[in-house]
Amino acid sequence: MGNILRCDRCDLSSAASVFTFSEAAVLKLSDGISPEPEQEVAGKPRDLNDREWIEKLKGIDSVHSNIYGLSDTGFELIYNKVCKTLEAGDVGSFTEEKEKIKQCYIDNPEHPLICDKALNEFIEKVDLKRVELIVKKVKKEDEVVEENLNCKE
Repeated sequence: MGNILRCDRCDLSSAASVFTFSEAAVLKLSDGISPEPEQEVAGKPRDLNDREWIEKLKGIDSVHSNIYGLSDTGFELIYNKVCKTLEAGDVGSFTEEKEKIKQCYIDNPEHPLICDKALNEFIEKVDLKRVELIVKKVKKEDEVVEENLNCKE
């Protein structure tokens, strides 16, 4: 907290006559004493509590990186999953549609809205492929559930 210094000769009703000073400023003004600056080493935590928080933040960052594939191992997991999906043929390449959109943007660099029709067709085909994959996955899960039910009977 700061201290309030005021002049007894000044009108107290005026808000401009009241100043708030820090402890260090009061010491320096009143006694000419300069407070000792805190000795801090750059990059070194001040106490154990700071170290604990730094370790917690490192742990959170590490977990976040692994979940979202930002680490090397996370990247490899996602990469392998994508490769398996592509090898299984579960994803369409849409090469023709991509080339059509690319060519449209090359032909119309000043008017990209002209390519809206080709872009919407591509989005619709991708959405249909997603729906197909979801339906296929649900059917597989239903088959597994039926097998489990049949085994229990």
